[in-house]
Amino acid sequence: MSAAHAHARSGALPPFANERHLELRRGDVREALLAAGGSLLERLPLSVPVMVGEQHLAAGADGRGELVSPDPGKPRREVARAAMASGRDVDAAVRLAPGGHAEWAARSPQQRAETLIAAACLLRERRLELAALAVYECAKPWLEADADVCEAIDFLEYYARRGLELERDGALAQPPGERNSMRYVARGVVGVIAPWNFPFAIPTGMSAGALAAGNAVVLKPAEQSPACAQEIVSALRSAGVPAAALALLPGDGRAGEALVRHPGVHAIAFTGSCEVGLQIVRAAAETPPAQRHLKRVVAEMGGKNCVIVDSDADLDQAVPAIVRSAYGYAGQKCSAAARVLAHEAIAAQLIERLAGAVRALRVGQADELGIDLGPLIDADAQGRAGVHRGGQRGRARACAGRAARRRVAGRVLRAPDAAERPSGRFALAAGGGVRAGADGGGGARRGERVRCGRRPALRADGRAVQPQPGHDRRGSRAHAGGQPVPEPRDHRGDGRSPAVRRQPPVGHGRQGGRPGLPARVQRAAGGVREHDQTRRGGVSSETRTPAPFVHPLRVRYAECDPQQIVFNANYFAYFDVGMTELWRAAIGSYAEMMRRGVDMVVAEASARFLGAARFDDALQLEVSIARLGRTACTTRHRVLRKGEVLVEGMMRHVFVDPHTLEKLAIPAWLRESLAPWVTGEPGQAEGD
Repeated sequence: MSAAHAHARSGALPPFANERHLELRRGDVREALLAAGGSLLERLPLSVPVMVGEQHLAAGADGRGELVSPDPGKPRREVARAAMASGRDVDAAVRLAPGGHAEWAARSPQQRAETLIAAACLLRERRLELAALAVYECAKPWLEADADVCEAIDFLEYYARRGLELERDGALAQPPGERNSMRYVARGVVGVIAPWNFPFAIPTGMSAGALAAGNAVVLKPAEQSPACAQEIVSALRSAGVPAAALALLPGDGRAGEALVRHPGVHAIAFTGSCEVGLQIVRAAAETPPAQRHLKRVVAEMGGKNCVIVDSDADLDQAVPAIVRSAYGYAGQKCSAAARVLAHEAIAAQLIERLAGAVRALRVGQADELGIDLGPLIDADAQGRAGVHRGGQRGRARACAGRAARRRVAGRVLRAPDAAERPSGRFALAAGGGVRAGADGGGGARRGERVRCGRRPALRADGRAVQPQPGHDRRGSRAHAGGQPVPEPRDHRGDGRSPAVRRQPPVGHGRQGGRPGLPARVQRAAGGVREHDQTRRGGVSSETRTPAPFVHPLRVRYAECDPQQIVFNANYFAYFDVGMTELWRAAIGSYAEMMRRGVDMVVAEASARFLGAARFDDALQLEVSIARLGRTACTTRHRVLRKGEVLVEGMMRHVFVDPHTLEKLAIPAWLRESLAPWVTGEPGQAEGD
């Protein structure tokens, strides 16, 4: 039993920490990976059945077809033979799922967390073998294959903790004459439609989020990665997820369409192309007579990331960042840089350096150590990677690149001269205006120019390479789902961006992290009157002002004077308790923030005393963030007893480096985590 599993069983989980990637520079690690790959090759082809309840249904039975998953680099090598789920299989899985959902949802959040942690342990024990499977089935280079398995483990660990946090979200204010309660309940059956480019991470994340909330899951993996999906389902079932609560339906698009349209499905989690995603949104909006609920769709869709390089950008930073973003996993990611819009002053130099960097990329089979570019996933992908024709006003000029069979060794193309403009405004508008684009990027130093398109078809992900801080003041005005700074690259080490991808209308959001989980749950409120206490993004889109964070507290004897009245100074300690619990809900713990290089010091505090709390009073501590500036945070506090406000006040904290105590800009990850509780306008106040 691992330490994390032991902690889960004891009821206390350590703060979340990302799984460490393997160090491929070490000879013993490389030898272990190659040995795992050799062992896997001896067992090919793998057999992948349709898994519905306790049944493992093979190809051929009941007219079920067979799907062959080849090695992308060597198509004659069969990695897996999968049974193709039929419409009857989809119906059987969805009809069986409510029983599995009832059994799974009846378990406590602690028990579900234990199961997810146990599944993470199983993946961790077999990470070399699983990485090898990603190499041969999806042509992921060893480094990225290991990172993909690590992220799958991370999702299980993360959602185990998030499920516990949802259970603790029941503290509400209790005005006189009212008794209010709120809890989260699972939606029911969640259909998960996963892509092939992150064959372990994405299907695991979508499934784990749904399972953590108590839902049943019907997983339809991509046609190119059925064997990877089978390993995920097998690990979760072995860890304790009921068979009826987790089904595997390998197959083609017909199985996915049947799953989306089935009236027994309550929510759809999808990652894939824009075209298919919008079809799912439209299909899910239909309500046939047999369906008594509205389906929720969480769709994360592909894009065409554009990197914008301004005249004063640091090319030593921009060039390697662009190359990593564009050519990691052969660019087969929605976050991959596909276009660069450069200022005329540095365009020639940038193109020359990019072309040289691309020529230096090492091309080979995915199972060869040290390569930069492996095979594309299939022949269709190779066809899409080719250059067919130039633009209407001229033809693109190739500066570097070559193609051979299924390996495209990188191309740098210069756009037609008619498309060249010196205006940063034009470049940014063009960068965000591509309909297919979920991701937009920038190599600009001046963030006030970064708008990533005035009128993009759907929201984009903005990016900027900025050598100097403080120039991104207007970046928050960009029409973009996410704006990572300072590089147009991933933040996980595997080439995948955590930022929001293409956002369909009607509020469908991102998959991973805190904003994604509420789509798998719904609130159940009870009391004399109903109060919409939406927090952390919630489920309701009607609440415009976020509710404050609420934490219950019982007055201790040591906090009182001889008359059993609370000392006034102790209310500041109560303020601090509320802050600590808010931080615990937002990022796991205050210690986690310090571990990531951020601390806080109190710069100002005040309180207004309206009443007195006494020994053994049950209090509610309300905390909200009135302002989240560049380096400082102002919080508002209220101490209530049965709805009566006893004390109200404020605290202003300045963020600092824990070692030097120098003022520190609030990191993007922390700002995002705190955003659900910001009741005022985020921005830069005087002195922030």
